[in-house]
Amino acid sequence: MFVPGGFFIEFAREVLRDNYKFFANVPNDVLIAQTVILDLLAVILTGVIVFFIALFLKKETVVNKKSVLFWLLFTFLSFTPYVVLSKDFAYLESRYYYLPVAGGAVLLSWIAKRIWDTLGKKLFLIIIFPFFLGLIVWHAISVGKAIDEQLIFSNWRKNFILDLKTLAPSLSCSKNVFYISGEKNYWSDGNIVPFQQGTGYTLMVLYNDSGRIPKELLAESYLFEIGSQGYKEVGEKGFGFFTNKEELDKVVETHKLQQDCIIALSYDSQRHKLIKND
Repeated sequence: MFVPGGFFIEFAREVLRDNYKFFANVPNDVLIAQTVILDLLAVILTGVIVFFIALFLKKETVVNKKSVLFWLLFTFLSFTPYVVLSKDFAYLESRYYYLPVAGGAVLLSWIAKRIWDTLGKKLFLIIIFPFFLGLIVWHAISVGKAIDEQLIFSNWRKNFILDLKTLAPSLSCSKNVFYISGEKNYWSDGNIVPFQQGTGYTLMVLYNDSGRIPKELLAESYLFEIGSQGYKEVGEKGFGFFTNKEELDKVVETHKLQQDCIIALSYDSQRHKLIKND
C-alpha cells in the first residue's frame, strides 16, 4: 500500500532468480515469485509495521490508543473481502486499495507525529521529512511509468483487434475454434496475447455480433480467466480457444470439428502483429 507494487514484484523475481534458479526458468516464474516470496515478504513487513505501532502506543493516552487501534483494525478488515477474491497474483491492483488506504493514511500520519514528538522538529526535518518526500516522489514516478506502460499495452491490443478483424472479419461456422500460437507469455502461462483477461472471452465479445457465439458462454464468463483455454457447446453452437496444439487436436477429434472452422493465427511479440497461419 505504501510501496509501489512494481518494486516488490521485481524484488521477488530477483530473489527467485538468485536463490531458486530451477523455478526461475519455468513459465510461471512470476506466479511462483508472488505466491511464495511476495506473500512472505508482505507478512514480514506487516509484522514490522505492527511492531512499531505497538512501540509508539506505549506512551499514548487511552483515547489515542483506542483511536489508533480502531484505524489499525479498520485497515486490516478492509482487506478481508479480498481474501476470497479469485486472483492470479498476490499483489492486488490499485483499485482494491481505495478503502484500506484511508486507514493506512491515518496510521502513517500518527506514526509521523510520534516520530516528531520523539526526535524533535530539527531531526525530523533533517532525517524523516526527506524520507517521506522521497516516498511521494517515488510513487509519482511509479504511477507515471505505469500509465506509460498501459498506453503501450493498449496500442498493442488495438493493433491486435485491427489485425484480427482484417484476417478474420466474421465467423462462418456455428462451431468456431481459435488457435493462437506465440513465443511469449504475458502475465500467465498460455496467455500469448497481451490481454489481462482471458483471450477466449475477449474473442467471444469481439465476435458476438456475428450471432455465432453462444450467449450462455458470455453470461457464465467462460474462458474469462487469464491463460484459460477450452471448448464448449450450447445447443447447435460452440466456441473454443486454444494456445496448446495438443489440447486443440483432442477437442477436434472428440467433437468432430471441421478444419474450415478452426481459425489458426500466431502472435508475433516482437512486431506485435497478428499473422494468419497457412
